[in-house]
Amino acid sequence: ILVFLAGSFSVFGEDISSCQTLNHPNTTYVVTSNIAMNGTCFTITADNIILDGQNNSISGIDALFSYGIFASGRQNITIRNVNVGDFWYGISFEYTNDSSILDVQLLSNSRAISALFSDSLLVSGSFLNDSLSGGVWSYGGDSLLVDNNSFTYGAGGVYVYGGDDFLVRDNAFFSNSGIDISAWLTINGTIEKNQVALNYYDHGIRTTHSRNIVIQNNYVVNHSFDSGIIAFNTSNVTISGNAVLQNNEGIHLVLSPNSSILNNTINQSN
Repeated sequence: ILVFLAGSFSVFGEDISSCQTLNHPNTTYVVTSNIAMNGTCFTITADNIILDGQNNSISGIDALFSYGIFASGRQNITIRNVNVGDFWYGISFEYTNDSSILDVQLLSNSRAISALFSDSLLVSGSFLNDSLSGGVWSYGGDSLLVDNNSFTYGAGGVYVYGGDDFLVRDNAFFSNSGIDISAWLTINGTIEKNQVALNYYDHGIRTTHSRNIVIQNNYVVNHSFDSGIIAFNTSNVTISGNAVLQNNEGIHLVLSPNSSILNNTINQSN
């Protein structure tokens, strides 16, 4: 049945109620029930696919190297309205471009979202809880946008490694045990309007070996053993308009030339 038109291609609908390979291009797959699996659940092998969970759950058993949803070498994939829990990787994209993860709950996965050399990825409106090795982990992908998500009680929040032109905006990070937002070997990134709170063990926001980074209008509070914001070997970093409160160190720059610290509120640093 023809459902709707998206861009220049037609999108067809198909109901599914079990784990399987999604191999029909230009198709919206609609999950009609909760699904349990002891290995990988959905593998996507075609382009222009939407997986709509209708708020149903995909549950694993924490099997080693299992995937809730996996795509490699694909284009224009959208994952939305699904709960993914207890997999090694909740959602994993490899070399998969122009894709979106929208309104998803990722619970108790080892790594919630993994993106390897995947350009133009949007992660928005999602809840990531108890991720044992990170919430969103992007390696080598350009144009990452992480917007309006919640990261709680995990080993870390957003890690951008080696990608250019990223934006991390309007997210909430609460009670994580690793770095909440980390950019490493990146160029042209913006971290803004995030709430970064109650991480007792690590930094709030960190940039390392990067350049042209803007950190602005964030609320960074209560990183009891480390810095609220730290830039290490990052050139042309601008840190402005942030509230940096009750951290061990407020703002810390190391080997970071041509940088600016402007109009921040820094209070009760140890």
